[in-house]
Amino acid sequence: MNKISFPLQPFSGHFPLTKDEEIYVLSTGISTKGYLGLLELTKKFDINVISSSDKFITNFEPDSHLHKFASVVRNHLISTTSALGVSFKDSSLLQILSTLIPDLNCEYLNHQSDLKIERSESIALLQSMLSPELIGANRKLSAKYGLVVARHIIEHVYSLSKFFSFVDGILCDDGFLIIEIPDSTKLFKSGNPSVFWEEHTYYLDDNSLVYLLECYGYECIVVARYEYSAEDSVAILATKTGRKRKTHLSVKDISPTLNESFHMYPNSNKSFCDKIRLSRMYDKFAIFGAGHSAISIIANDTSLMPVYAIDDNPYKVGRFLPRVKSEHVPIISLDQLVDCNDYLDILLSINPSSYEKVINNLSLKLPGDKINIILPA
Repeated sequence: MNKISFPLQPFSGHFPLTKDEEIYVLSTGISTKGYLGLLELTKKFDINVISSSDKFITNFEPDSHLHKFASVVRNHLISTTSALGVSFKDSSLLQILSTLIPDLNCEYLNHQSDLKIERSESIALLQSMLSPELIGANRKLSAKYGLVVARHIIEHVYSLSKFFSFVDGILCDDGFLIIEIPDSTKLFKSGNPSVFWEEHTYYLDDNSLVYLLECYGYECIVVARYEYSAEDSVAILATKTGRKRKTHLSVKDISPTLNESFHMYPNSNKSFCDKIRLSRMYDKFAIFGAGHSAISIIANDTSLMPVYAIDDNPYKVGRFLPRVKSEHVPIISLDQLVDCNDYLDILLSINPSSYEKVINNLSLKLPGDKINIILPA
């Protein structure tokens, strides 16, 4: 099997205002038969739809490893004097590096003034604008930089050649590139459908990212993996060589563990969904956390019919969690949940690092016999 097809996926950056609002969905899959031998979407989301997303972001990327990674790469960058962050996610790392390397002058692409887009719009829209054509039209890009930072962008890229042509055009001949990605291995292996979140176009691990960089003329100097409960982060420091890998391999040869996890996903996903169903105690079901993970879970298993989603993001409360071919799920706050007289199974669809905090809040506000908390892990 070279492809996993998955159900109609709602665009996860939009939360409907009414229960029956028409939403954009895409039926696609992930295939091992890509040009570079990478795991990639067989059909991509419409960039025009992505560009009109709601004015808030539901994604998260862990960053507690950034100090550690900065200390690891510092000696390689000690003589570097100029750096550019191309995404709003890059400032945190560059601020740390600037304290470790006193002569490092950091600049950032400003999304509103440089790219004419809102900061809160999709990362997929941002990466679509990072092209060679942008270089000549922007003052900041007229100079060459000793370091370019692009965290959590490459997994959204629609055109790899276009993206790397952009990076090549602003990076010094002996310059450095920092790339960071989420490692997809754990989510494939666990069967968690949130692996399909955020409209990712590529599904990578450390081995496939190294291979990808080699294909576009970069040599990896530092390859670091940082473990987190949901998905690990992989951060790489690479230098531009111009020597592109000419032999293209298969996913099986590039990333055996990722390939194995990918192929076991259908069975793992069945076990994942069965565990949720077997953990049920009550007639009514709710999801805590109105985000990518929740959208993917209820799109993947149509037998799960939440009465509502619970989220304290004020921009989401009063909106709806999108469903396909049925009414959308109302989003309520935790305080509104307290006022409901329901006995509920509640699936936590949040960052696992927040489990303890949320469970404590639920326990303080609701009688223990009224709720049955289900962990998807």
